[in-house]
Amino acid sequence: MRGVTVVTGTGTEVGKTVVTAALAAAALARGLSVAVLKPAQTGLDAG
Repeated sequence: MRGVTVVTGTGTEVGKTVVTAALAAAALARGLSVAVLKPAQTGLDAG
């Protein structure tokens, strides 16, 4: 993995956070530098 990796999904609760955590852990295990950020909040509040 080099450069920027973007994780997107079709909606909320589809596993983006789990995939992001797994990719970050794999990159760290390979000795790569990792920065994770969430540029925008998605989804709707209940109610």
